[in-house]
Amino acid sequence: MCRYCSILLLLVAIFISCSKDVKEKNNDLVTVKVDTIQVLDGISTNQYIGTVEASTTSTLICKYSGKIVALNIKQGDFVKKGDVIAEIESQNVKSTLESAEATLAQAEDGYKRLKQVHDTRSVADVKMVEIETQLAKAKSAAIAARSAAEDCLIKAPFDCVIGEVFVSNGEEFISLNPICTIYDISSLQISISVPEKEIGNIAIGDSALFCVEALDKSFYHAKVKTKGVNASKISRNYDCKLAVTDNLKSIMPGMIANVYFIDSVNSYIVISPKYVKIDEKGNYVWCVNSNNIVEKRYVNLGDFVASGVVINNGLSI
Repeated sequence: MCRYCSILLLLVAIFISCSKDVKEKNNDLVTVKVDTIQVLDGISTNQYIGTVEASTTSTLICKYSGKIVALNIKQGDFVKKGDVIAEIESQNVKSTLESAEATLAQAEDGYKRLKQVHDTRSVADVKMVEIETQLAKAKSAAIAARSAAEDCLIKAPFDCVIGEVFVSNGEEFISLNPICTIYDISSLQISISVPEKEIGNIAIGDSALFCVEALDKSFYHAKVKTKGVNASKISRNYDCKLAVTDNLKSIMPGMIANVYFIDSVNSYIVISPKYVKIDEKGNYVWCVNSNNIVEKRYVNLGDFVASGVVINNGLSI
């Protein structure tokens, strides 16, 4: 009986030992996250810091003084063409309109009455010409008064985003003072400053890539629209404008963009710096080989660009 007990204990011991070995082996397994390296075709490592701008910027005003009785916008609002942004109540415009409408009604009534008499040949033609002239003047005055009243409704001239708002609801407004600024973001541009020693390498129509770090850091396309011809007296830099050729909804005026001009010869592999490690032999990254096994691979680093660091050699697609 003791012999069987010894065998049983030995089997239990072997089972426990095997379980520990399996557990220890399982503990050696590490979960890894795989990321794909990015290839940028023809991107230059010369970086320019630019600012995103709206293609059209306007300041809305009103020609008439009065009280702001409705302010329908705030900074950052998107409004469509024809939307009423603000309404100004001008007593002068209101009085002029009421007077013009009353004069027109009187002139129209007088014309109808005189015409009935004139048709019976009871009134001279010269009198009819006189009343017709008065009616024409009344119509012109009414049209001008209505136009002035319409001008007190400040409407968006195009689809736009509201910038700075200079007035508030209920405020007394003075004519020709600014109400708000508006931006046409249907087409955007990027303004960059180029040193005088590099401006010769840039021409109108040149292609470029840019990214906005405030967003997803993806690269988008742009082309040089204008090239400065006069350098700044202080910095000796030239201002250039690049038109954004991609249709983007998330980029807004004022955002900072990193701009790179495209070189048709070179292509670069770019990865995030967080993947680069270092040991006594140099810089390395962990890569998954063709057998789906993670291995250490040493790399030679290049310049930093907006989306990461350039890998000169050590990695391939």
